[in-house]
Amino acid sequence: MPLTGFLGIQYDFQWSVLWTGENGRWLLQGIWTTLRLSTLAWIVAWVLGILSGALRTVPFWPLRTLVTFYVEFFRNVPLLVWLFFWYFGAPQFLPRTAQDWLNLHGPEFWSAVVGLSVYHGARMSEVIRAGIQSIPKTLLEASVATGLSVGQAYRLIIIPIALRLIVPPATNESLNLLKNSSLALTIGVAELTFMSRQIETYTAKAFEALTAGTLIYLVMCLGIASVMGQVERYFRIPGLIARVGAIPALVLGFILGVIVGLCRLAHRPWIHYPAVLYVEFFRGVPLVMVIFWFWFLIPQMTGQRLPEYTVALTAFVVFEAAYLGEIVRAGIQSVPRGQVEAATAGGLSYGRTMVHVVLPQAIRNMIPSLVTQFIVLFKDTSLASIIGMMDLTKAAQTVSQREIRPFEMYLFIAVVYWIFTYSMSRFSQWLEVKMSPERAPTRRAALRAATAEAPA
Repeated sequence: MPLTGFLGIQYDFQWSVLWTGENGRWLLQGIWTTLRLSTLAWIVAWVLGILSGALRTVPFWPLRTLVTFYVEFFRNVPLLVWLFFWYFGAPQFLPRTAQDWLNLHGPEFWSAVVGLSVYHGARMSEVIRAGIQSIPKTLLEASVATGLSVGQAYRLIIIPIALRLIVPPATNESLNLLKNSSLALTIGVAELTFMSRQIETYTAKAFEALTAGTLIYLVMCLGIASVMGQVERYFRIPGLIARVGAIPALVLGFILGVIVGLCRLAHRPWIHYPAVLYVEFFRGVPLVMVIFWFWFLIPQMTGQRLPEYTVALTAFVVFEAAYLGEIVRAGIQSVPRGQVEAATAGGLSYGRTMVHVVLPQAIRNMIPSLVTQFIVLFKDTSLASIIGMMDLTKAAQTVSQREIRPFEMYLFIAVVYWIFTYSMSRFSQWLEVKMSPERAPTRRAALRAATAEAPA
């Protein structure tokens, strides 16, 4: 089916390449590998996230320090670097029997499982911590006063409530894990993006192959988002803001992610549904696929190839805004509805209520998740190496291939990324205490006081 005349495009669409020959089997194999890889990594990451997120709020400093080191080190290095490290560097230090087992059972797949699990476990830890910190400290004190130990209070009360509060950002992380499985193609895992690129290579039909991969990712992610949306509605805590009625004009000056998040909370369909469409589309497509779209298809539409920097920058902006929008929405929904009602009864308009009452509290609750997402954005710049941009990761690949020292090279750039991102993380902790001086120290003090007052 030829297409001509639109922006000078002359292209002959042949959608049949997706199911002729081996191509259909390749796509199905890629879908199965993606689902298997993502499911295993998701289970391990959630276990790590819940444990480390809860332990980061306890008063016992050795545990807190150990878990903080895990979170800060693994979330502050790009996933692409960790995949290279676990695949090229780490196996050479395993016992010989472990290396033989790994070689027999697919070192690429299990390296990807470990890399995704440890990386996303650290990110989910911050989401859990944000949920725990949004719970009033008096709830913990009351729980301990009734005879529960601190561990029982966390297990039976604090963590279940926190899990109900964090459904939107937890959905973000779950979708992100599914889409980040596409990076496993860089170490040879034959997942969906790998198979889409293989079809493009064999057929020279980039538009059809990338469209198929994009739509399949979109269907999988929309399915997960739909299920999580039902979970959010079922487990929503009464008394929290569900949706606001107006959007203050002041919000138009915020960044795109803030605007999208607030638009998703609007009652007006012409505001709400475009924001939903934007978020669900870009949350449902891997960033590497968005980069491929701009890199391969824009030249076919315009006849001009964009610079690598322009492609990467555009993809990062439109992609990350969808995630920031969901974080904003979760922060607003964590504010008790009674405060909005009290402010309105006091004579404030809805717009002034949002600006002076809701958003300041929401921003304080959002700080851990926002900083995590900003760190993710910084680390995602490593993906520009896939299209040939000479960033730190691309330079490390070049040196590693020349010197044949993968362990030292990838560990070195992991430390370099960690220095930058850890500095950002420390600044966020300072900002968090600055905006909520009672939060971190008071919670630990409350834990100590509650433990001391607990009945023998």
